[in-house]
Amino acid sequence: MRRAARGLNTPSGTVGQELAAEKYFAEFLESAGLSSTALDAMNCSLSKETSLPTKNFYSLLTAFSIFLQTKKSTRARSGDGLLAKSTALGYSSQTLNMLCERYPSALSDSQRIAKIPGKMGSNIEERNLRTNVQTNDAPGCTVNDLCVLVGHLIVHAEVATGLKAVHDAALLNLMWHTFGRVIDTCFARKHQLLIAASGELFLHIARIVV
Repeated sequence: MRRAARGLNTPSGTVGQELAAEKYFAEFLESAGLSSTALDAMNCSLSKETSLPTKNFYSLLTAFSIFLQTKKSTRARSGDGLLAKSTALGYSSQTLNMLCERYPSALSDSQRIAKIPGKMGSNIEERNLRTNVQTNDAPGCTVNDLCVLVGHLIVHAEVATGLKAVHDAALLNLMWHTFGRVIDTCFARKHQLLIAASGELFLHIARIVV
């Protein structure tokens, strides 16, 4: 199974990840005794049956996520040799895109789809904590990093247009350090910030993913 051609502007890194995802998905299908023909037959059966079948593409993706969680690679950087969280999620996403292109009607529930990689990511994080595996995740913003960011803002500030924008950017940098990168405060916007007369800082957000 291959994804549809998308022109010559696709980054080489993306193409490489797609090929690796296709390889792992093919290994998964072989281990499960399935083939592309079997997937086509499953898709046809889903369109004919009115009751909820036990075999569908959501359960297939769930099984594939478990396969990725337990898959070892010679190129893995972790001590246990298992795929890193970002790598496994990338392969899962590429496989999902491939299946959605081929069987769009069988994968129309976005909420069910979103739960699969979310659960897989949580399981991998829990496994790493339990086994004390060192990951290669980017570190959070330290005090030294914060000083560098604010210093850069001061040096490159456009004084002619005022320092309000610089203050806003410095405030976002400070929030990044205070709250941590986990809540993606780097994506906060000016209208979400409010400073009360008492000096308290408020950040208006819809939800926080921790």
